[in-house]
Amino acid sequence: MRAPAAARLARQAQDGPIVFVSTSGTRCDALVLTAAAGSPVEAVPLPRLTQADAYDRANRLRRAHVDAADHGIDPQRRITAQREILDVLEWLWDAVAEPVLTRLGHTSRPAAGEPWPRLWWCPVGILAFLPLHAAGYHTENHEAGTGTAAAPRTVLDRVVSSYTTTVGALEHARGATASPPSTVIVPVPDDPDSPLPGVREETRAISALVPDAHLVADPTRDKVLAALHRHQIVHFACHALADGTDPGRSRLILADHTRAPLTVTDISNLHLNVALAYLSACDTSVTAAHLADEALHITAAFQLAGYRHVVGTLWSVDDRTAIELATDFYGHLTGRGTTPPRAELSAHALHRATRRLRDRYPGTPTLWAAHVHSGP
Repeated sequence: MRAPAAARLARQAQDGPIVFVSTSGTRCDALVLTAAAGSPVEAVPLPRLTQADAYDRANRLRRAHVDAADHGIDPQRRITAQREILDVLEWLWDAVAEPVLTRLGHTSRPAAGEPWPRLWWCPVGILAFLPLHAAGYHTENHEAGTGTAAAPRTVLDRVVSSYTTTVGALEHARGATASPPSTVIVPVPDDPDSPLPGVREETRAISALVPDAHLVADPTRDKVLAALHRHQIVHFACHALADGTDPGRSRLILADHTRAPLTVTDISNLHLNVALAYLSACDTSVTAAHLADEALHITAAFQLAGYRHVVGTLWSVDDRTAIELATDFYGHLTGRGTTPPRAELSAHALHRATRRLRDRYPGTPTLWAAHVHSGP
């Protein structure tokens, strides 16, 4: 039960720093874990962040993305909701991201041909509900016609972000061994309560890039569990339900979910050594507010199950743009269909696909800010 040595933790920061961001009633700070010998931990004070503001922005973000996804309300209210989300992202840049990136020396966009720097976010408490990877002023360059500015005020344009729940989780993911890639797609387009017509197109697009991918027809809990043991990469295209009362019962909506749900508990109890889970579904990284530090959600369950890389979502995602994002993601993993998927490129692939979608819809953050990468 002893805490791990600092040197052991620092080894997990060799590919980029791990940034813990926390709030309290007295002060707020970021603790940056680096691979520096001797003094691997550096404190970055965050004087513009308060615990009250963090709760307020998290609540505003939740209300705004619910309104933005509600096609039954007044269109102007949905536009206002998008502006509210942009306001939260701008506040998050000023209060958290900009001080951290400046201290780390990430003050500009990487020059053409240079490798993009990596950074792992580990938000604590209520901050787990805020999209640190998407913090910034996303509309200012586009409005001014200067989208190629050398120092854009956005995280997306300075570093490739990933998330981890703990340093130990990152160490565990890196310790997994690679196997020959084998991909399975789990599509559920015909949910009777809320059909997803885009799922068929998403499945066709991914199958074109990964022609030997297997499809689970009429996916039930038992069929999917069996497939997870046989394949290194799994892509879910379906609905998901985040259970705020009992997060262990949060589930992916499969054909038999009312009788035999595939829950967080089921997934996290698996013992696999696999590469990638892409969860093209809503709210897979959402849990109850009082359990934010426990990471009791679908995305984390796949990490616990043994997936090195997991792509999840912080809120509801648009059916149409989800297809574009997934297609771009797998296009990067496969060299546009010329090679088997390389799961180790997942973080860069999601970052690239997100930036391309952001550049098309800078004023509509619900379309591009929800997807997050967890893993090495």
